[in-house]
Amino acid sequence: MTLATVGLGSNLDPERHLAFALDRLRALGTLTAVSSLIQTAPVGDLDQPDYLNGVARIEVDMTPEAFKQALYAIERDAGRDRTRQRTPYGPVELDLDLLLWGDAVLTFGSKPWHVPARGLLEHAFVAVPLAEIAPDERHPETGETFAQIAARLAAR
Repeated sequence: MTLATVGLGSNLDPERHLAFALDRLRALGTLTAVSSLIQTAPVGDLDQPDYLNGVARIEVDMTPEAFKQALYAIERDAGRDRTRQRTPYGPVELDLDLLLWGDAVLTFGSKPWHVPARGLLEHAFVAVPLAEIAPDERHPETGETFAQIAARLAAR
């Protein structure tokens, strides 16, 4: 079993879509922690509703590639159509990001995907919810605690 950390975000009917995501994540493994949801202003395209963001931790028994595909399937089932998105940070029914895969540092897939996700070091809307549920754990690459990262990003 691996402890995966997933970033959750939505700004189109977010309460419904985030509840849907958590239900579907429960079907993939054992949810061990879910952060509070925080309301955040949009990034990039500012002409859209605010987001609700959070983080969930789940124990799963699958490869990171299979888990990432499962996250994409949950997004699609929530109505997300990546082919119609105007910008990377445009309005979205559901955005699920694989943030951490245990304490591993990985690059996989054709995109390629990097874990830990770069957003952990770039966006308070990722780091703050993670610090709520794992404040003393350390980023696998930088060695900073998630509380330190969140404090630095929140101060910007």
